[in-house]
Amino acid sequence: MKITDQLVDFAAEIKLEDIPASVINVQKRTIADMISVMIGATGLSDSARKFADTAVMSGTGGRCTLFARPEKVNPWMAALANGALTHALDYEDAHRTATCHSNSAAIPALFALAEEKGGCSGKDFLLASLIASEVGVRLDAGLNEDLLKYGFNMPPVHASMGAVFGCGRLMGLAKEQIKDAIALNMCQNISPGEAGRARFSAVRTIREAFGAHAAVNSTLLAAQGIVARFEEPLEGKLGYYHMFARDNYTPERVVKDLGTYYWAEGTDLKPWPTCRATHTSIELLQKIMKEQHLTKDDIDSVHLVMSDIAEMVFEPAVQKYAPEAPSIAKFSMPFVLGTVAVCGDIDLDSFSKERLSDPAILEFGKKVSYTVDKSLAKDENKVTTMTVKAGGETYTGHLESALGSLEHPMDEERIRSKFMDCFAHADRPFSEKRAERMIEAAVHLDELGDIRDLTSIIWE
Repeated sequence: MKITDQLVDFAAEIKLEDIPASVINVQKRTIADMISVMIGATGLSDSARKFADTAVMSGTGGRCTLFARPEKVNPWMAALANGALTHALDYEDAHRTATCHSNSAAIPALFALAEEKGGCSGKDFLLASLIASEVGVRLDAGLNEDLLKYGFNMPPVHASMGAVFGCGRLMGLAKEQIKDAIALNMCQNISPGEAGRARFSAVRTIREAFGAHAAVNSTLLAAQGIVARFEEPLEGKLGYYHMFARDNYTPERVVKDLGTYYWAEGTDLKPWPTCRATHTSIELLQKIMKEQHLTKDDIDSVHLVMSDIAEMVFEPAVQKYAPEAPSIAKFSMPFVLGTVAVCGDIDLDSFSKERLSDPAILEFGKKVSYTVDKSLAKDENKVTTMTVKAGGETYTGHLESALGSLEHPMDEERIRSKFMDCFAHADRPFSEKRAERMIEAAVHLDELGDIRDLTSIIWE
């Protein structure tokens, strides 16, 4: 059986009770995390808020909630506007081995469709989001190389495609209709790598808007009976993996142990609002400085050995060593480690204009260098070895798993602190009590009779 058909069968047939409790618990925590990050972005991302303004301009009176405006709109515009929030802070979920944010397009798309459909239970939503996450990660797992070399930024592409499978299940599409939605999504779903290099572009931060919108649009068109299906959309001669990966993929990895092993359980929470590729380095520098009682002035150099993902956070050097916008700074290892050395930590306020021009941060960043270890595989992109030289002494550290992963989890206090910090940065003040209610509703999602019991809390 082709991989497309196996994934479609999985999406259409899997039941929540078939999925291990450990996987379900990770997904519920991930949804709570995504909600808090989206709420935080309403107060910190001007670009994302403009999507909500545009949604309202397109017409109100729909059934779907906007996170950044009190008006209700149609599902297409709700997915677009709320999708702009999910990656705006670069604080949403990641994955321990895959290079993806598997819930970033799905959660806003599913909120929109659940409210449009009505009567959607928390269990329905939870199952659909798990399907989306699982498929999104598996699509990435099939790749043998980073496709950024060809100009494709694949995490939002995989996330949108995974979202289609989850949206199809939520809307009760037949298997052939899900294949229609896959084909329709392929006609709309793209994410150019140049957005990550452009000095002042907002696209890098609000990119999930387009993936969420495409997923909703594809699902609703398929539900209307548009016969768009490709016979082999993923594995076909001119299909998904040929188009993006030049056929350099391993189909067996996409479907291996499907329905018995869940990649979605490896979804990480991020402790810092920066590129996941910087997180092991952040932790290592903090650890070495604390243990050796070092200050920024004591350190002569910091050298990192990483997989080829290092090039994403170090190159082009002219941008990464002097980032001029938050979207670049979050993907700048020199800036991130400079901030750690000067300020001690990274938080939601670390990317202000004042910080971007802080001479102490920029000067320390010049001390940071890297080497790519070509022996590290694609799924070893979190592995980092750090060497710090200070006053004639050399200190080394090594981490294979980033904080917030299954192997290296954050404690409950830190997770709660992250959630509350996000709510505290909302455009419209959230009381601690209301924030707690939203988190509790997400964590106990399978107990909700209607998903609107959660979304209604946003604008109480």
